[in-house]
Formats: sequence, structure tokens, C-alpha cells
Amino acid sequence: MSSEIRYEFPYWLKRAVGAWAPAVESAYAAVLASRATIVQTLNAQIEEMAAVVKVVLGRYARKPQIQFIL
Repeated sequence: MSSEIRYEFPYWLKRAVGAWAPAVESAYAAVLASRATIVQTLNAQIEEMAAVVKVVLGRYARKPQIQFIL
């Protein structure tokens, strides 16, 4: 994954905020960067949980008395 955050500041928003455009654009970029960080963190946690589930299912799947129906 690239750590570079790409975004397009909407023209209509820049026009609507006028002189405040630089501050609003900076806040907009910060929100997008924060969102990307949250998504990366969640993806890492999901991968960790998936690995644990695979180990647990692997242990129980070897025992013949338990069957998983998917």
C-alpha cells in the first residue's frame, strides 16, 4: 500500500468557502488521511482475526466428531 494520500478538493467547495479555502482544504486532507489510517488499522485487525480463526478451525476440523457445514 502506498502511504501517499491522493484527493481532489471539490471545486464547488473551494468556491463556496472563498478566502477560507486553504484552511478548509487542509482540514479536508487531514480527514481523508485520518480515514485512510483507520481503514489500514481495521484491515490489519481483520487479517489478525482471520489468522486466529483459521488456526482454531484447523484444530477442530481435524476432529471427526465436529463437522462444519458451509
